Amino acid sequence: MKTQSLLEALTGGTKGAGVPSGPQAVKAVAWARVSTDMQDERGLSIPEQLREIRDFAEKGGMEIVAEFSEAASAFQKDSKRPEFQKMLTRARSDSDVSAILVHDFSRFSRDSVQAKSLVRELREASIKVMSLNDPDIDPESVAGVYMEAITFAKNEAYSREVAFHTHKGCRAN
Repeated sequence: MKTQSLLEALTGGTKGAGVPSGPQAVKAVAWARVSTDMQDERGLSIPEQLREIRDFAEKGGMEIVAEFSEAASAFQKDSKRPEFQKMLTRARSDSDVSAILVHDFSRFSRDSVQAKSLVRELREASIKVMSLNDPDIDPESVAGVYMEAITFAKNEAYSREVAFHTHKGCRAN
């Protein structure tokens, strides 16, 4: 069984977040973030992320009501992420907003504990954080609980690894 097929069997989903259906268009806010110049070079620039998010929303019949972006580490304390806080405030205060669209979950948060907590809090407020490039999972299923934890842990581990090698390189120079 191929990896993608296995993932679909476990989560009941496919790559990319599912789009809620219904007669009324889903209203969403878009969130994009970069933390390094290298991400810009790899095609993860803020304009490129927002372009992909707009395309995803258009294909899924969603309406983006606001776009937010930030050039900061997702590992920063929330007080150092003012645009992220503005995005959350908008999503929570606008009762029409039912989704936050992100390029991938690592753009949302790299702190696995904070990410899980915040995604759960938003879900309880009927706001779904949707990733264009991570598998869509059912967080209420057993497999979904595991996959969500693994996804956020992977993002945090990667961030710590990059920081380690960056500091090591700086010390060597």
